[in-house]
This record gives sequence, C-alpha cells and structure tokens, in this order.
Amino acid sequence: MINVLTSIKVPRRNRELLPESLHGAYDSLEKGMLSFHDSIPLPGDPQMIENNYQFLWSAVLLDHPEIFYVGRQFELLKSWNLEIRPHYTISQKEVGTTSADLMREIRRVDKALAVTRDPYRIILSVHDWLASTVVYDEDAPRAFDVTGALLDHKAVCQGISAAASLMLSYAGLSCATCFGKLRQKNDSWHAWNVIDFNGRLGHMDITNDLVSLHRHVSHGHLLMTESVAHRLLSWQGKVDKPIDFDYYRATGTFAHNMNEFVKIAKNMISAGMDDGEIKIPMCYMNEIEGVLPKVFAGFGIEYVYDPELEIFTFKIQ
Repeated sequence: MINVLTSIKVPRRNRELLPESLHGAYDSLEKGMLSFHDSIPLPGDPQMIENNYQFLWSAVLLDHPEIFYVGRQFELLKSWNLEIRPHYTISQKEVGTTSADLMREIRRVDKALAVTRDPYRIILSVHDWLASTVVYDEDAPRAFDVTGALLDHKAVCQGISAAASLMLSYAGLSCATCFGKLRQKNDSWHAWNVIDFNGRLGHMDITNDLVSLHRHVSHGHLLMTESVAHRLLSWQGKVDKPIDFDYYRATGTFAHNMNEFVKIAKNMISAGMDDGEIKIPMCYMNEIEGVLPKVFAGFGIEYVYDPELEIFTFKIQ
C-alpha cells in the first residue's frame, strides 16, 4: 500500500548540511526507506560513511517526516559493503491506514485554522495548534515522529517539529526540521523548524512554546531571526536571509493578532506617547480598519505598507 504522504514535498535541507561525499549514501538510504527495503547498500567512501552514519540516518528522517514508520534503532552491516538495515515499526500495509489518519487530521486542522492563505497566519495557526494540543512526553510510544504529535498528542521536539514541517508543507510552505543543540540545557540535542517566509528564512521552536511549559501559548520562539536563534540554539551550516523582526520583538511593538494590536495601542496611548509604531501582518488589515476610530479616537494615524515583509507599520501622531 502506498504511503499517501510521499506526495507532500518537504525540503531536503539536512541533506545539504552533510558533506558532499555522503550525498550518494543519503539518496540510497532515502530511496530504500521509502520503498521498505530490508537492507540498504550505502555507496561512497566506507570509512566516511562509518564515521558519520548516525548523522546520515538522522538527516534522512528529519527531512522526511512522512517516514514515520522507521524506528530510531537500526543495524549497520559490514560485509562486502556497508549497508543499513532499518527497523520498521509497522508493516507496509499498516502505513497506508496510518497515513490516511494523519491526512484526515492535517486536513481538519488546515480547514479549521488556515482561514486565509496568508503565509504568516498559516505559520501562526500551526504553531499555536501544536503548542496547545501536544504535551512533551519522552516516554510516549511514538514520541519521535508525526504520529505521536498529530494522533497521540504526546511527543518530543523531533516529533513536534516533524509535525509542523508536514503540516506547513501540506499548506504549500517550505519548512524543514533542523537538528542541533539547545544552549540553555547543557547543549542537549534538539530539533526545531526552519521556514521559508516570503523568501526569508526564520527559525521556529514550538517545543519551547508549549502550553504545558508556560500555561499559555508563547510566541517567544516563533519566526526567530538567525541572530536570535543563535542565542538559544546551535547547528551546522548557515541560514541566510533572516527575518528582520528583532527590533519589534525587543520593543514589544510587534502584534501577532488583533488582541495584541489593541493592547499595545492602548498601552502606548496611556503612556502619553506622542508618536510610535506597531507592526502587524497584513492579513489583519481589514479587521484593524474597523477598530481604528475607536482605539485611536483623538489621535492622527498614518500607516505604511512594507511590500517586502508584507507588514503594515502604524504611526500614531
């Protein structure tokens, strides 16, 4: 039975972080796991592969959240050639049924949350849905893949980021799972997302925004720039074109939604500010126009549209 999730295109970003000499082995491992091969020969330099086989294995699984049926345990066989024997957690027949369950959940969430096709609103919806429905649980039986996050609602960072990658890719956005270390927890291994947002890349760490950690949905790790992410995380390679939200996050004048916009605006007015600015994604513009007269009564307002970031800047005068 065919895995229906293989039609969803997920960026192979972790493949590019591997040495070029391992790309052939990555491609063979990727093809073999998608085809349920019992043993997969790995072409290339045997010594190079043997020294890096765990990174090779992780790169394929992180780039392919739809390969949820492969366990974290495997065998590295050293006969005439190096080859890996994957451990499949369920049968090929069961994959079709589980894939159908996953697609129903993805479509349900997509229909309920993605009320517009605005990229920022889709990212925010997926972030908030996972942050509010998934509990961090290292002992959950499927904690490391999308089934744990989307069907059991119990997962660890790898399962949570894999779910986000799959859901955003289904919605047509380019999102991959990144694997590195968490600086604040003694450099423990960690997984999060890298998202292409209107041609710019941002980091998103939903695990550290979970309701179970903060008692509310936090946006502290939503679309972080590279400079902000580097304070919390470490990884191989370089992510270019960061989203320039640093200033507005630092000053507390970036509104993720209408409630935050009104709250920031009222705080600015009560503080007696003669002028200021608030940034908010353009998808909220129609709603904002309805509340502007009431919130800013007695004030002059100008707003400027930034076509590159698709964000409106409001200036209160």
